[in-house]
Amino acid sequence: MDTIKSNVEYILKWHPETRDNDNDLIIQYWVKYDGAELIYDIKYKTAAGSILRMRRLLMKKYPPTNKEPRLRKETEMKVFLKGEKQ
Repeated sequence: MDTIKSNVEYILKWHPETRDNDNDLIIQYWVKYDGAELIYDIKYKTAAGSILRMRRLLMKKYPPTNKEPRLRKETEMKVFLKGEKQ
């Protein structure tokens, strides 16, 4: 797990755009550390869940660079959930 953590930390530090997009982070990880070149190569790569857990652990040190989309999604979800409860 320390290896995954240090790898994710490297990507978040040097590729800040991955802080805003989980898919970009996972793809960067698979390409850089697992050698994935094609979609077929992903089958036996590091689990996406492990990569995302490490990102969440490192979120305070490497916060998202663009909080606006995240806040908008949170607001939309709150509105949606209020509608569901009625």
